[in-house]
Amino acid sequence: MRELWIAGVVSPLLFVLAGLILSKTFPKSPNNIYGFRTKRASTSQETWLYANRLFSKLLAVLNLFLLPLNVILIYVSRFVFDVNIVLMTYVVGFNAVLVTFITIFIVQHKVKIEFLEKE
Repeated sequence: MRELWIAGVVSPLLFVLAGLILSKTFPKSPNNIYGFRTKRASTSQETWLYANRLFSKLLAVLNLFLLPLNVILIYVSRFVFDVNIVLMTYVVGFNAVLVTFITIFIVQHKVKIEFLEKE
C-alpha cells in the first residue's frame, strides 16, 4: 500500500519540481540536449522561449491538479471499493503519462496558433 501512495503523491510532486526547475534553467536557445524539443518549438528563438516557458509552467500546474486527484483515487479505490493495489498503481502511473501528453499537446497547439498560423 505504501508504494501506491508513493507513486500517487511523489510522482506528481517530482513533476511539479521538474517544471519549477525547468522554468528557471531551460536553455535560452534551441539545442539537442534538453528543454521542450519539438520541431515547432525549435523553429526560432522566439518559439523556443515561448514553448519552454509554457511547458514548464503547465507541467507544474497540471501536476498540482493531479496530486489531489491521485489521493482521492487511491483513497476511494482502496477503502471504498477495495480495488487491487497493482491495478491502482498502473492507473496512477497512467495519470502521470496522460498529464505529460496533455501538456505537450497544449504547448504544441499554442505554438502553432501563436507563431505558425501568423506566417
